[in-house]
Amino acid sequence: MNKREINRLTPQQLRPIHYELLLDADPNTALVQGYVAKGLILELTIENQLVGIMILSPMSTKDKSSLEIKNISILADFQHQGHGTFLLNYAINYANNKNYQALYIGTGTTSFSQLALYQTHGFRFDEIKKDFFCAYPEPIIENNLRLYDMILLKKEL
Repeated sequence: MNKREINRLTPQQLRPIHYELLLDADPNTALVQGYVAKGLILELTIENQLVGIMILSPMSTKDKSSLEIKNISILADFQHQGHGTFLLNYAINYANNKNYQALYIGTGTTSFSQLALYQTHGFRFDEIKKDFFCAYPEPIIENNLRLYDMILLKKEL
């Protein structure tokens, strides 16, 4: 396999393809713009080709010793090849190296494959945010189900 590289980007360096990826994982433009402006933007590439993106941000609602994965997304042609796991492991190692006490990630109650992935990496259910996705401009249908609630998962570090 070709060498994966993680590149840190500023919001000004984001191209339309980055926003397409971010909005694929979270179709709320206002939320995405908010955490892009404040978060650590990490781009995954192979031979200078974009593969995926991840945004990390200190928790605003939890104690300051926690970090959250605000967005993680892989281009369709690169999914199911271990790239999401690679980014997830990068986030875990980053949080450990920066002495965070916990790492959080939120996903929809209908995001079955993501829930399985996160749990295999030691994340546990922490909180359910009822009707979180009802505030989105358009209803989200995933796995033939209407998405209403967010599950916040936590990994103790």
